[in-house]
Amino acid sequence: MLLLRTFLILALGLSVNTTMASDSLENTLTVYSQGEQPLLLAKRKDGRQRGECGRSPSLWALNLCESNTFCYVTQEQVSLWLPKDERLNKSVRAVIENSQSGAKAQLTWKISAPTLAWPEKVPLSSEEVSFSIKLKKRGHAVFSKEIFLYPIPAYRQTNAERADWMTQMGCTSQAERLLEEQMT
Repeated sequence: MLLLRTFLILALGLSVNTTMASDSLENTLTVYSQGEQPLLLAKRKDGRQRGECGRSPSLWALNLCESNTFCYVTQEQVSLWLPKDERLNKSVRAVIENSQSGAKAQLTWKISAPTLAWPEKVPLSSEEVSFSIKLKKRGHAVFSKEIFLYPIPAYRQTNAERADWMTQMGCTSQAERLLEEQMT
């Protein structure tokens, strides 16, 4: 009798744990890295994963939440984007510095502005270049990232050619969006 009672308790406990685990798995995303073990990322209730902040308003708005690579055609197109809640729902000071030349610009990013235009004081070149981008509030960094910017070669004229090149450079989400926008 004691053995039967123990068996029932174990069976009920396992079924409750299985139910809880299956509910949790519905709210996760499996990502495989170089190893054999999968990495499970929790999804937020709004459908985003942790570490994601949504989609930038434009193909040429550098989404600071995403990859650290960005491709562009002209400097005039380039802007920075980070949602308000990631900017702590406050105006912040953006500090953009060319890692090679040391050229630096400090700009105020108002909370009401969804994007911040790339500053003329820190020109983009015709070659790959990296930039340090920091957002500060009251002198303290609230965000910091190193970004590599790649100018799309002029001979890449069709969207398909550009998307292929962008993918090779690591600007995959931009390339996908370029092709997506071409279809609409």
